[in-house]
Amino acid sequence: MKELLKAEFGRLFRSKMFRILVILDVLFNIYLIYGSEITGTVSKTPYVYIEVTQLTMLIFVEVYSFVAGAFISLFISREYSYGTMRNKIISGHSRCSIYLTELIVCSAAGMILLAGCLLVVAFTHFKYGILDEEAGYLIKMVIICCILVIVYNALIVFFSMLIDSKASSVVWSVIFVICLTVFSSMVNSKVTNDEYARECRSNGKEYVHSDIFDDTERKVYTALDSTLPMTQLMKTFTMTNFVDYGDGTGYVEEFIPPKGEETARFAVIDAGLIAAVTVLGIVFFRKKELK
Repeated sequence: MKELLKAEFGRLFRSKMFRILVILDVLFNIYLIYGSEITGTVSKTPYVYIEVTQLTMLIFVEVYSFVAGAFISLFISREYSYGTMRNKIISGHSRCSIYLTELIVCSAAGMILLAGCLLVVAFTHFKYGILDEEAGYLIKMVIICCILVIVYNALIVFFSMLIDSKASSVVWSVIFVICLTVFSSMVNSKVTNDEYARECRSNGKEYVHSDIFDDTERKVYTALDSTLPMTQLMKTFTMTNFVDYGDGTGYVEEFIPPKGEETARFAVIDAGLIAAVTVLGIVFFRKKELK
């Protein structure tokens, strides 16, 4: 497996497409921070810097899911196009080692791109400073981002390793990411509406009755809301509570930094998801006939 990793990392760093992605990654994140309309007020309040940082990392993971869908599919499908995948097996490498190697290398590529994002964020931190009480929150954001990058890689590698055609691999991977994103948004919206309606009902306020789940629906949607990568991202970066300040404006959303146990719970769920997808991918890849 050591030889496979060396060969694949060499192929990754020689890839012009990956080099271009790294450059675009840095430029894109610089634009998000320094080109944001809100950036002009960062020097006045560190809290605004926290908001800009959160927005930058949130957008990075959202965009990365689509970029990974295309890049990983093209990166792996070339192994089939050039017959390299078949040659590796003929040379005596196990299919399990080949699959894990692709997952490790693609995950490393994602981490490099994430590092580019964090580097830009770090420069902003050195310039504007950061509140001590927010440092822990930023660490939790970084941890969740790292884990979600691997989750997306595991899901996309699963598709890419089982589809020979370069075009089909890219199309199906991107379609999967789109469907996953839309479905995650729908689930998160329903759970949020349910929480808001229950809060209003308990305080004698008006609410939409259809927004409240029954017990079974609530368990299903809550489980999905904690499992889907994009909903985890939204819950981590935009956790809110509905508060009535008594000023006549009604209930408003108030930001609540995620608790440590919430981050740990997401990490455990994601680790299980990565392991399950990887095991299934290896099982199916072992049964796949290579042309």
